[in-house]
Amino acid sequence: MKWIFLLGSLTFISACAPDTRLLEGAWRLTGYYQDGQAIQVPLDSVGLVLHPNRIYEFRSIGLYREKGAFRTSASYLFLRDSTRRDAEERALKILLLTEDSLKLKMLRAEKEQVLFFSKIE
Repeated sequence: MKWIFLLGSLTFISACAPDTRLLEGAWRLTGYYQDGQAIQVPLDSVGLVLHPNRIYEFRSIGLYREKGAFRTSASYLFLRDSTRRDAEERALKILLLTEDSLKLKMLRAEKEQVLFFSKIE
């Protein structure tokens, strides 16, 4: 009986964690919300690339760029920018991950931000 419970628990836990292999590739921002309100930004200038070797690249409006290591745990994506010496690891909750869609939630300056991405590669 204990084995059945343990097997069922492990199945449930693994079902809650997204298939992180789907993260790999290039993503383009398609929607950006802060505290539930749509934020108007040039969406096509914001992109995220997650490489198979666990390196990410992020570009945003203007000349802002990040690059560093990423890791996943359960339904979280953790990013650490190696272009800045004082950068702390950021946690982003993976709300949705499919072959062509990614929805992330994070807190920045006490504000909830939700980012919608579409896969381009």
